[in-house]
Amino acid sequence: MDQGSRKMKKKYMILIVFIVLLCSCGRKVSTEGSNLIDLDDKVYAEEDLQKIVNFNGSLTELNAQYSIKCKREINQQYRAAFRGETKIAILYFDKDGNKVFSKAYQWSVKKECFDKLQKGDSLDKVIQIDPDGEYLFLYTDRNDFHSSVHFTTDGYLITIDYDEKNTIKSIDIELI
Repeated sequence: MDQGSRKMKKKYMILIVFIVLLCSCGRKVSTEGSNLIDLDDKVYAEEDLQKIVNFNGSLTELNAQYSIKCKREINQQYRAAFRGETKIAILYFDKDGNKVFSKAYQWSVKKECFDKLQKGDSLDKVIQIDPDGEYLFLYTDRNDFHSSVHFTTDGYLITIDYDEKNTIKSIDIELI
């Protein structure tokens, strides 16, 4: 093998390693035990959050453009989060990194506000605590999905399930 062939082979190897590293960075999941607030101190302007929500590329492309600091793997999907002052951008991707869904949610309360809730409390009590929560089931005719979703300003995702009388059945708390 001559000198020119070796240099060309070396360049191709470097290029291949770079591509592999670039693709794998988009799939790295955030550290367990850390939430969005711990992982990323950047606070995006509302206009920038909306650009992120409207982003139509893959998980890897999003990471290249906006540097994802908070990403979770959930049921063979990925959830990426970016924070703003009054909203949080949440994007879901399938296992191959293709965008599935995205939305900017209002967030205005801390996790501790939910600590006083317990099984059997009313939906009205939850709405008093977080009027900005996602109460989609109230606006649809679906009877199989009675849950509200709440993103807290200190980095938690709280999902509350209700029974047919709109009283709390369960409260699930996880890190964003």
